[in-house]
Amino acid sequence: MLRTPGPAAVWGADVLYIWLLLLSGPIAVTDEPLMDYLAIKPRTMEGIVADLTGHGNVPRGAHTGMRRTLRRALDETPLDPKSRDVALEALRRWAISRHFLHQAYMDICDESRRMDQRGHSVGAAALWLLAFMLSPRPAVGIMRRRLRRERSTAVRRGGQ
Repeated sequence: MLRTPGPAAVWGADVLYIWLLLLSGPIAVTDEPLMDYLAIKPRTMEGIVADLTGHGNVPRGAHTGMRRTLRRALDETPLDPKSRDVALEALRRWAISRHFLHQAYMDICDESRRMDQRGHSVGAAALWLLAFMLSPRPAVGIMRRRLRRERSTAVRRGGQ
């Protein structure tokens, strides 16, 4: 732990810190806790980012950007070729995992909401199509809720 920099004030700081610990090796098993981790639910991305950075501006692609962050950390860490290959393979496997696809889905949904809020409904719809391709069941649920909300807004406007 002493060979790695402390946790950075970035989205996914806990993941980055553990990645750096794994890259720095050697790894030992201990019965003593090395750090505490407190998960508070529910928390928004804005709240987490505000806690880390002092502002609530969520970076675009916060979830999938973690892959680039971990790759950058790997590139900056001096490793022997075999260890580097093992770490690269771990990143590759994660990038095709169901978990990573869900993270990509979340990023696409966030960006679609941003586009919709700015009035770019065609671009937002295109992103929803991509989200549907990544994860059909949640995408259908979100689209149903969105259509219900739009219908109720239209009914309220028509009644005024």
